[in-house]
Amino acid sequence: MKRRETNSGTIGSRIRELRLKNRVSQEQLALYLNFENKGTISSYETDRRSVPTEVVIRLAGFFHTTTDYILCGRLSESDILQMEPELEETVKILLSLTSDAARKTALEQIRALASMEQAMLR
Repeated sequence: MKRRETNSGTIGSRIRELRLKNRVSQEQLALYLNFENKGTISSYETDRRSVPTEVVIRLAGFFHTTTDYILCGRLSESDILQMEPELEETVKILLSLTSDAARKTALEQIRALASMEQAMLR
């Protein structure tokens, strides 16, 4: 699968982003990870402490993401499609086209739209 880089910064910032997005407190996450208090989570999120591999694996499972995202900020195509419902619908439509001519025409139209948008943003 292709992967896309995100601008989520550091491992700690991605953990914080995931925690906030999922409305989980530092206390709740510390409890899940069997830490004594939220201080360890805070240290991870501010990059004052490195995150052990086993914790990265548990965080990925807890937040339903990949260790690759937590460590490197890379999203898989399926992650991107889940975040962008319109992209998922677009892909489904493109995959439903049966003729080469229809696929080629659709791709040309998408490229034209992208080109128009880029011109408008200049």
